Amino acid sequence: MKNWSVLILLAAACGLVSCSKLQYIDQAFAVKAYSDEQDAMARDVARRDAQFEQLLEMVRRGEATGAVKTAAQLEGRWGPPVLKRDAPGKGWATWLYRYQLKRQGAKVYVLIRPDGSIDGFHLEE
Repeated sequence: MKNWSVLILLAAACGLVSCSKLQYIDQAFAVKAYSDEQDAMARDVARRDAQFEQLLEMVRRGEATGAVKTAAQLEGRWGPPVLKRDAPGKGWATWLYRYQLKRQGAKVYVLIRPDGSIDGFHLEE
């Protein structure tokens, strides 16, 4: 009889502990999803920074103009720019490429003609 009461008490304690853990399962999954999202964003920033470094080196060597001729080719090869700014009423656009998170450092400006062809690259260091 004494063994049964200990066994029942032990089972009740395990049940209470598992219920308290299940109470916070949604929060645990939310924290896990947030962590996974942060990891994905960090990988995306690293990938885009690597693409920018490739573009930067080609601009420094003067090879970028020969490598791409249109805005579509530029975006396909080095991804979307950080900023697209249209010149009012003229149809021209200026695209800015730089590191994703660093405000300081090199910047590459690309002048896009109204027909989508690239007029030139300007490096600012």
